[in-house]
Amino acid sequence: MATEAKKFEPENPVPPGWTIKEMMEDRNVSQYELMEKLNLSNSDFNLLLIGDLLISTKDAEVLVSTLGLTVSFWNNLENNYRELLEKQRKKRS
Repeated sequence: MATEAKKFEPENPVPPGWTIKEMMEDRNVSQYELMEKLNLSNSDFNLLLIGDLLISTKDAEVLVSTLGLTVSFWNNLENNYRELLEKQRKKRS
């Protein structure tokens, strides 16, 4: 009898910015360097890290060239985060 695999859905969605911060530390990329490459102010960069600013496809391309992985990884990370936030919002309604 086959069982259906369940998709992991954390109770509290983790913003993509957490992954960005971890990868910056791993790769010795400074906040200033990444802010410059993303063309973001300090306040907008902080919004990106906490999940209040979307990662655009252009941002994903910069993240690939600076931190690695793929555009689809960054886009999927963003999309999954937004979907989980929406599910939480609907549960509360």
